[in-house]
Formats: sequence, C-alpha cells, structure tokens
Amino acid sequence: MIKRFARYTLSHPALPLFLFCSPSLFAEVPRNLTTSPWMLSMMILLGGIGFGSLLFVILLNRVIRRIRRELAEESEKYRALVNNTGLMVLLIDPETAEILDANPAALEFYGYSRDELKRKTVFDLNIDDQNTVQQRIRRAAESDKSNIHTRHRLASGEIRNVELFIGPIVTGGRRCNFAFILDETDKIETLQNLADEKQR
Repeated sequence: MIKRFARYTLSHPALPLFLFCSPSLFAEVPRNLTTSPWMLSMMILLGGIGFGSLLFVILLNRVIRRIRRELAEESEKYRALVNNTGLMVLLIDPETAEILDANPAALEFYGYSRDELKRKTVFDLNIDDQNTVQQRIRRAAESDKSNIHTRHRLASGEIRNVELFIGPIVTGGRRCNFAFILDETDKIETLQNLADEKQR
C-alpha cells in the first residue's frame, strides 16, 4: 500500500500539500465523492492552497517582525538625536498640532513636565491666533523646512520670542513635524535697545 501511495504521490506532486489541510475541511464530504478523480483533484488543490496560506502567514510574520525591529531602531536614533542636543526640540502632529514629545531642553525652557507638555497643542503655547499657527504648520508640512518667528507663553506666564525651524520627519512609522526652537528674546531686546539709542 505504501508503494502504491508513493507512486501516486510522484504522479500527483500536489498531494503532499493536501496533508497540511485540516481534516475537518473534508469531514462533511460524502465518502462516494472522495473516490471521484475530479473531487480528489479538488481536494489536492485545496490542500495546496491551505499550505500556501500557511507559508504566506509565516512570511508575513517575519516581515512584520523586521519592520517592528527597524522602527524600534529608528525610534532609538530619533531619541538619541533629540536628547543629546542642546537645542530645544518639539515633535508635533502636523494635522492636530498636538505636541507628541519634547526633549529635556524644551521641558526646562517651557517649565512643564513631559506629560504636561504632551497634553498641550502648539496653539496653547503660541500668542498668535490659531488660524495663523495652522497655516504655518501646513506650510511646514508641505515643504522640506520652514523657519517661523513667533512668541510662546511659558508655564510661568512669561512671553518669549522664539524662532522655530520646522520640518517633516517620520518616526515610528508616523509622519510628524519636528521643531528646533531658539530663544531669541535677548537678541531682539538688544537690537531694540541699539535702535533706540540711534534715535536719541
């Protein structure tokens, strides 16, 4: 019987694939139909499909694991970038203007904890009206980079003049805007004092 099965397998290469199919798949098939050459061919084909699906799932899981690993490495690179720089950095959602993250320098400047700042939007920091801020964020999202001069309110209530260098970034598979922030309050005050002295 084994020899007969071996010969039949060689003449029907898809038969071994049939063995990967769940037996319950054919539990309700009448016995007389399974002896039909047409039905046997259909069962063999379905077996091949079942094995192909299994192989597809295995390969898909491998791809997903690789993507997750690459995203984790990308996230680590991003955190190293923002945490090791002396510049203030905010990560902003380009559509909602929500603050997604902030580095230690930004937290110290604004006077908020990370959780507090992540509950805010750029609108909460800006003195300018919301429509103006939205237009600036939209322009930044559509271009490679954009620098903005504006005024931000700190947790203490103090108003500071800041320059934001905004550009798109993809981190964790999500498209965001990064904002490098420079406090230019002292520079503006110095320039204003020089201008006042010239007018005297």
